[in-house]
Amino acid sequence: MESSWEKIIFQRRREKEYGYPMDTKWYDNKSIDPFYIAKWKSYTPFYKLFLQTKGSFMKRLRSSMNTIQQKKEKAWIEESRFSMKSHHSIINLYVYRPWKEEKNLPCILYLHGGAYVGGGIAMSENVCRAISKQAHAVVCYVEYRLAPQAQFPLALEDCYAAIDWIMQKAKQLKIQKDAFYICGESAGGNLALGCCIKDIEKQQKRIKGCILFYPHLDMKEKIQDIYQISLPKNKIVKKWIRKDMLMLYGSLQITKKLYLQHQEDLENPLISPYYYKNLAKLPPIFMIQAQFDALQKQGERFAQKVYEAGGNIRRIQYKGVLHAFLDHIGYLPQVYDAIEEIAFFIQSRKGDEKNE
Repeated sequence: MESSWEKIIFQRRREKEYGYPMDTKWYDNKSIDPFYIAKWKSYTPFYKLFLQTKGSFMKRLRSSMNTIQQKKEKAWIEESRFSMKSHHSIINLYVYRPWKEEKNLPCILYLHGGAYVGGGIAMSENVCRAISKQAHAVVCYVEYRLAPQAQFPLALEDCYAAIDWIMQKAKQLKIQKDAFYICGESAGGNLALGCCIKDIEKQQKRIKGCILFYPHLDMKEKIQDIYQISLPKNKIVKKWIRKDMLMLYGSLQITKKLYLQHQEDLENPLISPYYYKNLAKLPPIFMIQAQFDALQKQGERFAQKVYEAGGNIRRIQYKGVLHAFLDHIGYLPQVYDAIEEIAFFIQSRKGDEKNE
C-alpha cells in the first residue's frame, strides 16, 4: 500500500513512488556518493579530523567540526546582526533576507548542529543564505550558548528566547508571524523539537512547521543501530564509513555528559524528543536524513511513531551521504535538492497556517 508521508531519495535523478511509503531518486542504494570518492585525497572524514587535531578534547572536537569544505553561496541576500538578551546573557542573532524585498515574508529560525558543544555561524551562513533565497523567506540564525560552559537547559532556553524576540520584532524584521518555522540540524534538531514542545505546553502554538536535518532525538541511542545500516561492499569505503559513524556515536556519549548538568531523566522530552507523548500535537514535521548516519535509525523510529500517532510528518532520506552532508554545500547536489524540498514544504503550507 502506497503512502506519501515518507520518501527515500537516492541520488542525482528522480524515480517513481513505490511500495513501503517512499518516493525515490535512483542511484545505487549501497554506494557512497561520488563526491566523497572524488575528494578522497582532500576530503578527510570526521573521525580522522578529530584524531589529527592537537589539544584538549573540546579543542579537537570543535576544530574537527569547523574544517568541512564549503563553497561560498553567492545568493543576493541581505544580512543583519542583532543582539538579544537570554537569561542574563547577550547572544547574537543573524538575519538573512532576499535582496531588496520589502514585503513581509515567512520566517525560519535556524538552529545549527555541533553535538551541543560546537558549530557556529561560519558553518551555517551559506546554508542560511541558500534557504533564504530558495524559500524566499527570512532566515534567522541564533548563536545559542554551548556546553560545557552552558549546560541544559540553557541552549534550549536561548532558542526559545529567540522565538520570543523574533515575534516581538516581527514588524521591524518584516516577517509574517503566522508563517513562522523552525529548522534544526543534528543537535539543533533536538533543540528545534524542544522549542516545539515548549510552545505547545505553553499553549502558544506559534511554530507552524518544523524542519529537521538528521536530528538527534534520543539520548539513549543504541550502538546496534549502526550495524543495522547496509554499507558498500568496497572494504576500504565500508571501513571508513563505519569508523565515521562510530566516532559520531562515541562523541555523542561524551558530549551529552557535557551538555547535561546532572543525571537528568534521559526520557525527558526536552532532552530526548523521541519520548514526547503528545506527538499528534506537534506542528507539521519535515525530516531529512542521511543513509550512512549513526542517527538514521532513531530518526526512522521517531517518524514512524509520529505517523502512527496521527501526526503530520514527511520524511526524506538521501542515499549515499553521511551525517552533516548539509555542510558540503556547493559540492553535493543533494544539499540544494534538500533546500528545494524545504522551499516546497513552506510553499505548500501557505494558507494552512491561518487555519491552525
